Amino acid sequence: MRGWPLDSRRGQNQWLLTGEYWYNLLDAHAFRFWFIKWRMGLQLALFADAGTAWYAGPEFGENFIAGFGGGLRLTLPAIVLVRLDLAYAKDQFGLKIAIGGAEKAIAQTQRVR
Repeated sequence: MRGWPLDSRRGQNQWLLTGEYWYNLLDAHAFRFWFIKWRMGLQLALFADAGTAWYAGPEFGENFIAGFGGGLRLTLPAIVLVRLDLAYAKDQFGLKIAIGGAEKAIAQTQRVR
């Protein structure tokens, strides 16, 4: 959950909801850096996350957390994209920076539980 520290909620079961809006700031095209030529693009993102983790039924509502924020997406070949997010979560003071190597919705499914 972006904006919350790792392991803020624990449980055998989880329910997650993520919404993102991306806007292309720079369409993907080849850039040349000295002798290296690399294709990349840049996107702006706004997002909101919500979810819970629980072991037993009553914990479902008690462990509910949410966060929101914005970030940049650097689209690269073979990596899909690099995420740099600034997120804010209720009960958390300040902004959290998260760097990810895939779309959040895909990366979350690969998380070890």
